[in-house]
Amino acid sequence: MHVIATVSAANSAVTAILFESHGHLIWYQKKHLVGFVMISFITSLWEENLVMRCLKTISIYILISGLYACGGSGGSGGSGGANLTDPAVPSTPGGLTAQVVSSTQINLNWNPATDDVAVLGYYVYGEGNPVTTSTSYSFIGLTPATQYCFSVAAYDGDGNTSPQSAAVCASTPAAASSAWTTVRSGTDNELSNIVWTGDKLLVVEETFGSSTTVHTSTDGLIWDDYPTSGFAFNGATDVVFGGNQYVAVDSWFFVSPDGIAWELVTTDLTDATALAWSPTLSLYVAVGEAGYIATSTDGRSWNTIDPAPTTSSLYGAAWLNGRFYAVGEAGIILTSGNGLDWSVATTPAYTFDLESIAWNGLSGAESLYVATGYGMAFRSIDGDIWVEAAASPPGFNDSVIWGGGSANCFVAVGLSGNIFSSTDGETWTRRFLDADPVYAQLDLREVAWNGTRFVAVGQQGTLLVSDDCITWSIVASGADLRGLAHDGSRFIAVGDNGRVAVSSDADTWEYRHTGDDSHYLYDLVWDGSRYLAVGQTYSLRSDDLYSWLASWEGATSVDTAVVWDGSQFVKTTDYGILIWDGVTLHTGTEDPWWQWSLFDSSYPYPVLNDIIWASSQFVAVGNNGRIYTSPDATETSTWTEQASGTTSNLEAVAEGAGRLVTVGAAGTILTSDNGGVTWAVQDSGSSDTIYDVTWTGSRFVAVGYSGLILTSSDGNIWAVAFHGKDHLFSVLSEGAHTVITGANGTILRNNQ
Repeated sequence: MHVIATVSAANSAVTAILFESHGHLIWYQKKHLVGFVMISFITSLWEENLVMRCLKTISIYILISGLYACGGSGGSGGSGGANLTDPAVPSTPGGLTAQVVSSTQINLNWNPATDDVAVLGYYVYGEGNPVTTSTSYSFIGLTPATQYCFSVAAYDGDGNTSPQSAAVCASTPAAASSAWTTVRSGTDNELSNIVWTGDKLLVVEETFGSSTTVHTSTDGLIWDDYPTSGFAFNGATDVVFGGNQYVAVDSWFFVSPDGIAWELVTTDLTDATALAWSPTLSLYVAVGEAGYIATSTDGRSWNTIDPAPTTSSLYGAAWLNGRFYAVGEAGIILTSGNGLDWSVATTPAYTFDLESIAWNGLSGAESLYVATGYGMAFRSIDGDIWVEAAASPPGFNDSVIWGGGSANCFVAVGLSGNIFSSTDGETWTRRFLDADPVYAQLDLREVAWNGTRFVAVGQQGTLLVSDDCITWSIVASGADLRGLAHDGSRFIAVGDNGRVAVSSDADTWEYRHTGDDSHYLYDLVWDGSRYLAVGQTYSLRSDDLYSWLASWEGATSVDTAVVWDGSQFVKTTDYGILIWDGVTLHTGTEDPWWQWSLFDSSYPYPVLNDIIWASSQFVAVGNNGRIYTSPDATETSTWTEQASGTTSNLEAVAEGAGRLVTVGAAGTILTSDNGGVTWAVQDSGSSDTIYDVTWTGSRFVAVGYSGLILTSSDGNIWAVAFHGKDHLFSVLSEGAHTVITGANGTILRNNQ
């Protein structure tokens, strides 16, 4: 532990001291002073708006209650920050308990330890040995039917560690059989890193406030998910594979033999943001802020190059053709044959930053290097002298890679769904999804080449693949799936960010795309020859699911559900009900909704969430318990509001065995046996919101908040179950299959 700064008030003795130890700050108040109410905190040095670190000088500004100090001396009247020592060992944490949550999760809780200065955190022993500042920890991803034993120890800022607590043991139960199988699950977290090891791809997920997850694949198409252990933060700014281990950096350095169990190997914060590995030299290089460069032979012990060869920040690093390369601020490119001695390459005068660099693997006159960044690409045949590409990819491009084999092209990916390809580094062509840059697309963070295909990763769990750098398809997406339809041979799910999933067997799903990530689709219906999808932003029509961009038309609206009654489309909106005969189509210059008829012109308009054609009439349900029925939906006077007996928002309605069932907020379930004229309240057994309900031919199935699944043979008595943690938005039954879709791209099918 060492003192970074002391702080005092005018005409007062020292009142507080700021310590730094093991990458944490401790604010220790020695004497209470009226009007100076900052007792203590522990935080990362990178916590924004709390502290500003003066890099490389051990200087720090502290902005608290109008007092400040920088460096080792305090403010007015303060003492000069003398070195302090702390020989006292923290007390042993007591009260350790282990709670078995599921077949794959155990939660630990313990009482806080004490120290003469402050307890920085706790080491948890028994599974991955994580470090935490909390007095609790959740182990997830455990093996069912397995005993685990745990203990904890406290540590302070001087490296003193308490004895380990008495161990507690707990066993996870065997995995319970489920009536549902997860056939596709995603994440809405960002995928920021991807690395190819030679036999598998590994993607690290950025999370906030929860355990980091990694995703692995041998081919880029089929992925496995693993909760990690050992990450101090919630992901990594960069990851490399060094022959027999992974190395990651995110303020600290981490190593892992398999990419799943990680170990924190440095206790000092680092300025590193990017990594490279040389198999020839068996050497890691880290680069980062203000020209930071460090090397390591094992990924654990790092030696900083001092003085740094540049003061410019470095954002990307690579080992290419026998040399390390580092790229960064204002177009700087550095090269080194040994990682120790660095030279500045000759580059054009450039004010924007470079982020990534790649090489085509050839030598001599055919050798070609490419570096990309903000709206610019540099080219070089030797890596020393660089020229600006005549037709650079616009926008911000985070990552560039060369793909050999039959592809033989560079691919650059970046913000707003940028994917550009080039065979010569000179002329770049925009790919996926549309060449028009005004289309809204999710950000992409990094791209890799696995020897046969490109794999790009980005926001909301997006995974894209291409075998030729020209045609790209979606492998995974964390976009919510909200609506379901069946066209006689396929299930079709629609959702956020223009995502559409298609399956003929309810088990294997493919993604389509409407052409714009700003499309939010809530429902879909098939009229026998066409699809009509409605949503928050667009209503779209397609004659063919396989030619989205050519056949979809859009119009601004706020729609919640749509149904086809055999002769017309009827949709619910946030201002009533509209109909369309399905014949007359608008053109781009006409009012897109002229062919629809308003259900109710009175204000305030009823907000309706779902509609069905129930044997001989329409039934629509909505907010505040509103229920309407109509035999034909063509005239305002034909719609009748029915008394529901509730003011809860109603989200969905279904018909089965002559009975109507509607579901909604706070676990609301109503049933009607006379066509929706009168309704009875049923006990759902849950207080969570229920989003959808369907009839399978033998039972009702309803789905809702946090994986809620309800089943009932008659609509009156319901059984409650849960599957996963993601919200479930839609359920549909067709033939032998019942399919559920939900948040983060979740798709379930019945398993019995």
